Amino acid sequence: MSVMRRNQAATYWYPTGNGSWGEPSWSDPQIIRVRWQDKTQLIRDKEGKEIVADAVVYTGKAIDLEGRLQKGEHTGNPGADAREPKTLQQHVRVDGKTDHWAVYL
Repeated sequence: MSVMRRNQAATYWYPTGNGSWGEPSWSDPQIIRVRWQDKTQLIRDKEGKEIVADAVVYTGKAIDLEGRLQKGEHTGNPGADAREPKTLQQHVRVDGKTDHWAVYL
């Protein structure tokens, strides 16, 4: 059982390829339970560069860094407020099992 309370909802889309004009295509929206904290933090991105994240989202599963997350429950494709994760971090319990993931936006 996770010690992290995830009592908020977010919508997650993962990439499924590209459309006929080269635009990204997305999965159906998935509503996931999260803890969303809007806070500024210095992190390293996917390429290892130091950047500033302005939110961290705690989830029960790893997500694709090319995907999109948006606070709340949404339908259809990602909207203008959907955000691309900058990096994620696995949090492991003392017994070696994953407790949760921190996704930095």
